[in-house]
Amino acid sequence: MLSFIRMSSMRSFISITILLAVASLSMAQSEPKEPVIDKVVAVVGKNIVKLSDVENGFVGIRVRQGYENAFANRCSILEGLLINKLLIHKGEIDSTEVSADEVDANVQYYLKSYERQYGSHEAIRQATGYTYDEMKDLLTKMIHDRMLAERVRASLTSNVKITPSEVTEFFNK
Repeated sequence: MLSFIRMSSMRSFISITILLAVASLSMAQSEPKEPVIDKVVAVVGKNIVKLSDVENGFVGIRVRQGYENAFANRCSILEGLLINKLLIHKGEIDSTEVSADEVDANVQYYLKSYERQYGSHEAIRQATGYTYDEMKDLLTKMIHDRMLAERVRASLTSNVKITPSEVTEFFNK
């Protein structure tokens, strides 16, 4: 039951954070139109969520699922980014370990996959706009953060012993 209460308070925190981020987005849209390269829409600990992160998620969903689904999911994109940054922040606070060897093995897997897909380092650069070394650095950060978030999520939910019917009953009260 204690884990359920913690999850409930965590949901409240996330909901408030999302509400503030959405409010700042809507205020930003009403300001005079000036060229914006990028802007911070949320901060979780020392981790930031940029407008370009939200837009990249929006474009990804629009490409995969169509425009209507992407527009409806814009808030869930921001929510997912905030939750991920919150998990990364918790991992940093708790000193959750992700070994460099694990990260490097994953990075090498993705780089080899890109090489097979595109054929050469130059073709990767032309397709992505990143040199091989830039791509490696980008992938290293992304994979480290993803692995850290996954480990924190697993540690938070490993002792949760609640059934879906108990969740439904709680929210129907």
